[in-house]
Amino acid sequence: MKGRPDRIALFIDLENFVGFCLGLGLPIDLAPELTRLTELGKISVRRSFGDIYKMPLTSAKMHELRKMLQKNLIQHEDIPHMNEFKNAADIRLVVDALSTAYTNDGIDMVAVVAYDRDYLPLFAKLREIGKEVIGITGSRDNTHDMYVKACDYFFYHEVLCGSAPSMAAMEQGNEAKMIEGMVTAELSDDVHPTLAEESGGSAMTTGSGQSEAVQLLSDALQALEAQGATVHSGASVIQMMRRIRADFDLAGYGYDSFKHLCEHAAEAGRIKIEHNGVVFNLRLAGKISSTGEEIQGHSASVQGQEEACLQLKEWLEQKMRIELPSHEKREKIYGKLTEIIAAVDSQEGIRIIELSRKIKDELAGALSQPVCYKILYCLYRANCFACSPGQSPYDPVVHAISCSDEPVELDRRFVENNLRIYARECRTPLDAKEWSKVFFGSESQADQLQELVRYL
Repeated sequence: MKGRPDRIALFIDLENFVGFCLGLGLPIDLAPELTRLTELGKISVRRSFGDIYKMPLTSAKMHELRKMLQKNLIQHEDIPHMNEFKNAADIRLVVDALSTAYTNDGIDMVAVVAYDRDYLPLFAKLREIGKEVIGITGSRDNTHDMYVKACDYFFYHEVLCGSAPSMAAMEQGNEAKMIEGMVTAELSDDVHPTLAEESGGSAMTTGSGQSEAVQLLSDALQALEAQGATVHSGASVIQMMRRIRADFDLAGYGYDSFKHLCEHAAEAGRIKIEHNGVVFNLRLAGKISSTGEEIQGHSASVQGQEEACLQLKEWLEQKMRIELPSHEKREKIYGKLTEIIAAVDSQEGIRIIELSRKIKDELAGALSQPVCYKILYCLYRANCFACSPGQSPYDPVVHAISCSDEPVELDRRFVENNLRIYARECRTPLDAKEWSKVFFGSESQADQLQELVRYL
């Protein structure tokens, strides 16, 4: 044993960091990351790279950014853009990270705050030479599984900031209840019934987030069982869970302790708990299917494509807690969105809830405000807006559309975001033809969806 805390070298791609903070409307502050990292070890190296003057910030915000770096004892290196195509900050970060890893034997872990797949070779090399890799990006929705799996630990800025609800809260309908409580006076009286309903039953039957955590626990026990033993300590199970999914975080799934998760899984009949004083061991209750409880057999065991499509649509509508609007109605939302944003003062912006109300009024009640809100919130999660923090994480201020405002591109991002969530939670193959029927009512977009599926 080392007999000392792990030592961490922290490297920040500042342009990436500022980019996802602005895109998600989150505070541009690294203090939450530093707090979380100090729980893992001692931060011995703190460096950031990027061209602050090229960032889409006012002079005052640039000054605040520099003050934030100084306050957190982060040594910043300005890397000017040499041309319009590629900045050199990521290359400088990679060189510095590798140099530190090779020349400083005392460094045990390397943390990288960024979201750029160009860093994947760096992560692979660091792990090859025995360093543990900590990845930090903006949000779960905008992070590819490949990026997560390349790391030993993984965190999301929105979770660290406390600006995002836990996964369990989002999927148990607590998001809907929070929205209702926050905007009771703002949403008109045509609120969709599911927006205000209580989430009945246990979290296991209503929360796919907690179901995912239980499934991960089962997968970890299966992996350990394959190594020969059938009974395992909690510590070994947690270690295996993190090996399977680097971004595993109990709080993110709505659990206050590992024991709470285990008790929940035992109640569902997935595992058995064997108590030995204050210590407890775990074993599988029986063979577990590789898919989540709520979505068992999508595509594979569902008889008939029509039934499969119906179940996929039901899953999506349960997830969004609205009735999925048709492609034509979604395009109407996108059209009004573009018109309203164009007329808004980009400095002041407009809150998403207010934006959803305006769109609903412009469409003369053809769609309810909750439906408009959910579509907009999904676009926000898909990084389609330039935002700043609002009074609530559910109501950020939109200043501009940060991608193409063409309805085709907005709908592509809406669809891609939902497919990514399905792929992550259900771990079943994505059938482009089935999903084309769900989103577009026919197989006409199957080829285009197949391109999306390939990268999920």
